[in-house]
Amino acid sequence: MKKILSMTLVLLLLALVGCTTPENKLPDLKEDTKVEMTPEEKATFLQSVVELTTTDTNNFRFDSFIDLEFAATSEMSFNMEGMSMENDMTITFDVDFDQTNYVSIADTVEDTFLYATYNTFEVDVFYSEYSAMSFDGQSELTDRESKANISLTDTFMLINSDYGYINLNGSAITEVKDNGQIVTGETTNETYADVKEKTLEGRLTQEMHQELMMMLEELQTSLTTSVGLDLTEAERDDLYDYLEKYVSIYSENNTHTLRINITSQMVNDLMDEVFESIESELPAEELEAFSQVKTAVLSALKSFDFDFRIILEGELEGEKAIKRMEFMVTGEFRGFTLDTADFNEESMPMVIELTVKLNKFGFNIDFDADSLELPAQAELDTFEVVEEPSFSNVFNIFF
Repeated sequence: MKKILSMTLVLLLLALVGCTTPENKLPDLKEDTKVEMTPEEKATFLQSVVELTTTDTNNFRFDSFIDLEFAATSEMSFNMEGMSMENDMTITFDVDFDQTNYVSIADTVEDTFLYATYNTFEVDVFYSEYSAMSFDGQSELTDRESKANISLTDTFMLINSDYGYINLNGSAITEVKDNGQIVTGETTNETYADVKEKTLEGRLTQEMHQELMMMLEELQTSLTTSVGLDLTEAERDDLYDYLEKYVSIYSENNTHTLRINITSQMVNDLMDEVFESIESELPAEELEAFSQVKTAVLSALKSFDFDFRIILEGELEGEKAIKRMEFMVTGEFRGFTLDTADFNEESMPMVIELTVKLNKFGFNIDFDADSLELPAQAELDTFEVVEEPSFSNVFNIFF
């Protein structure tokens, strides 16, 4: 099991720095292809998965996507014998992101490249903060509002040892106000139409290449660890319990799918166990406040689904090679409200409201994808050399 789980961790980390699925779920699996196995048989099945070769991990397609809606507000008010404080904050964040990446890491930096196309890139952000403060006769007022929209379509980036190339199409709008007045230096409205630029700062250096090679070595090392051979009896029992609860095997001809699926009910059960464990360690005076937090969290979790799959090819009872990986998380956390004034009279009064709707987040990795045809060198030679890409000032202002 360590082989699979270690590999999953590495690839999950990759997903955070880098697929395309039109729906908010992975393809349906045929229920009649599900293979009934005991936990011991599932462990044996996993041990027959052979590690990826250098060719597999050095040349693959990696798609990533996220569709997220986030909103949070906080209200705070404090007044004690002549002292006064107010602090209201609102933030909303909507992102729809769909990117296709091709990765080829060769023995030399000259033959290595990273290529990404942005199929969809839409980001909308709104942030508002109001503060009023008066301590010992001194007053201070802050009223700041920021909003931004960044949209990219038909855009690609290519990074190799020569340059970092970008072919940019889209727009970026940012607006910042202080006390109702637009801050000119932090407000922009830019449109990009077939902008072709390249920068030496964005190229792939020897140091970056060495870091990528080290990452691949770590990945390969994790793949050579056998499943469960060095586990203690207690660890083996935990492994079998995990396999029984969350892991299913589907098989059709010589194609097999290992699926790890965690549903809303499973999450609720896990959260109950966690809360009970924490509650048992708390002193009596903190139990009431903890109970309020627990109730708020559990009532706000409306849905959750974690679906991770490894698609294999080979004999069901023989060696199998990894061909693809698919991962998606969806969920909704809505209606969370927490008023700290309810804890006790000494608590700083603050009301927090939070909503998170994760329509989809995940990645697909294809170790057997069709070959990529990179832009011709003649086209890349026409790109304008710049110190920084045109859109960089937008991100500098926003972040």
